[in-house]
Amino acid sequence: MLSDAVPSLRCPVCRGPFGLSGAAPLSLVCVAGHSFDAAKQGYFNLLTGKGTVFEADTAEMVAARDDFLGAGHYAPLAEAIAEEAAPVLSVPGSLVLDSGTGTGHYLRTVLERTPAAAIGIDISKFALRRAARLNPGAVNLVWDIWRPLPIADHSVDAIIVVFAPRNPRNSPASCVQAAG
Repeated sequence: MLSDAVPSLRCPVCRGPFGLSGAAPLSLVCVAGHSFDAAKQGYFNLLTGKGTVFEADTAEMVAARDDFLGAGHYAPLAEAIAEEAAPVLSVPGSLVLDSGTGTGHYLRTVLERTPAAAIGIDISKFALRRAARLNPGAVNLVWDIWRPLPIADHSVDAIIVVFAPRNPRNSPASCVQAAG
C-alpha cells in the first residue's frame, strides 16, 4: 500500500520525513512544508534544482521494453529475483526498493509473492507512468540515482537493481536494515 512506504521517504530539500496528504491531488508533504504533488499518472517527481545530465528513456524505448518483457523473455529472471527476495520480504510491514524500476516489471513479480510495501525509483517519467499502472500500491518516484537517495537510512528490507545503472559513491546500501 502506498501509505506504508511513505514513512521511509525523505524530502530532497531538507531530508525531513514525508507525510501523505489526504486531499486531491495526492501530495507528499514534509515536516518543513515542502510539497510534491502526484502526477495524474500516479508517480511523484522529487527532482529539484538543476536537472540531470542523464538521458531518460523515451516513451518509445519504454514501450519497446514493456512489449519485450510482456512477451515473457525475462520471466525466469523475474521469478528468480522474487524467489530470492521472498524470505526477507515475507513479513507484513517489510519494504522493498527497486532502484531503476523502469516499467516496474520485476517489482511486480516480487509484490505478487510478498506482502511488502514498495518504492520504485527511475529517472524516466515515461517508465514511471507504466510502473505506476503496474504497481499502483507502490510509491513511484522520478529520481536521479546520482543524487543522495530520498530514503531514510536503515528503512528498507531489500533492494533490487536489475539492468539499471549503479552509483558506487551513492550506494543504496545505507537504506537497508541490518538484516536485509
